[in-house]
Amino acid sequence: MELKEAVAKATETKELVVETGAIDRVGEVLRRRFAGRGAAIVADENTQAAAGRRIADHLAADGFAPPRTLIFPGRPMLGPDYANVERVREFLREGDEVPIAVGSGTINDLVKRASHELKRPYVVVATAASVDGYTSFGAALVKDGFKQTLACDAPLAVVADTEILRNAPPPMAAAGYADLAAKIASGADWILADALGIDPLHPVGWPMVQEGLRGWLERPSELAAGSPAALGRVFTGLALTGFAMQAMKASRPASGAEHLLSHVWEMQHLTKNGVPVSHGFKVAIGTLGTTALYEILLSIDLPHRDVESHLSSWPSWAEREREVRAAWGGSEQAEQAVIECRAKWVERDELDRRIALLRERWPGLSEKLKGQLIPYGELREMFRAAGVPTAPEEIALTRERAVATIPLAQTMRRRYTILDVLYELGLLKECSERLAASKSYWR
Repeated sequence: MELKEAVAKATETKELVVETGAIDRVGEVLRRRFAGRGAAIVADENTQAAAGRRIADHLAADGFAPPRTLIFPGRPMLGPDYANVERVREFLREGDEVPIAVGSGTINDLVKRASHELKRPYVVVATAASVDGYTSFGAALVKDGFKQTLACDAPLAVVADTEILRNAPPPMAAAGYADLAAKIASGADWILADALGIDPLHPVGWPMVQEGLRGWLERPSELAAGSPAALGRVFTGLALTGFAMQAMKASRPASGAEHLLSHVWEMQHLTKNGVPVSHGFKVAIGTLGTTALYEILLSIDLPHRDVESHLSSWPSWAEREREVRAAWGGSEQAEQAVIECRAKWVERDELDRRIALLRERWPGLSEKLKGQLIPYGELREMFRAAGVPTAPEEIALTRERAVATIPLAQTMRRRYTILDVLYELGLLKECSERLAASKSYWR
């Protein structure tokens, strides 16, 4: 699907300008979509230098009043904390200008949520091909200590100047590549959930992301070399993923177990050399870990595997709640984890039916999963060619800490993923240990 067709299907974003010199057309977008209202720019020092000042200059030359600005420090890296949403919201409340988010992931999410709370449509000017959130419904934020996707509308307009994207630091494009590649593993999770009747494949959300995905991921070395064509492929894939989320009002087309692992590390404030690790790089390690878990699961003769002993000791919800609280060590995140786990909990009778269905469908389902996944070794080489980290140590994670994340990630969301299948089969500990002992995975 082409971007133009995706925009036509989008429920919230009505305009997408992606071209060299697109930044010069911000005033045109404001006149066309907002009757020429003034602008309020939100950026950090880095994105203000990359694009914010130029937007202000062009608006002034185009007859607009000088925009009000809220500029966050460039260092330390701005966090996706709800307190920052409140700061943006109060800044925007001081006037009635059109909010313009100048940046990528965090800046966009902060403005997206603040604008939503004020019931005010906004514009985003992209500064890197690093995330799929530009066009997505919802904002990934840390609220009450728990990483969650808060509901909010996508931008009314997206402006992406390809020259600005090309001039972004190379790791940002690599992070975008990793976030896009994550849709392979999350697609496998969705296939699983569909096969078990839990979360059917969406007639728009699935093909919008999956049909072009392998093409957008082609020739990763060209992305590392700064190829405009490769950058365009990645940005197109990320934008279409966002439109799929708009269509569903959910992040299912974009994330699965790999993002749950990343969310835990986000909440643990993972840093390298004092700098927060990017979303895309955390997702990269999560994607490789999820792919490894799939390969381990697919090596098991599931129809003939004895899971009855596990099923006979299936805990009550009260017992499971105690396990979840203990896993989170009494932290502030425990309460939200309990809510998420309760939403997907099944009693023994329902679990029996689910496992029977899984075993019945496993021959065909396992072939579908193999067809969806990129083999671990091949995916690792694609990441290396794109400049994406492939081992936990590259993002300041020990293997022990990375493996210890797996059971925590299973409690993070009610969304059904491979982590839930492994938990319900009683295989989560075994498969995690096999991953930890492997000389191929997370190396």
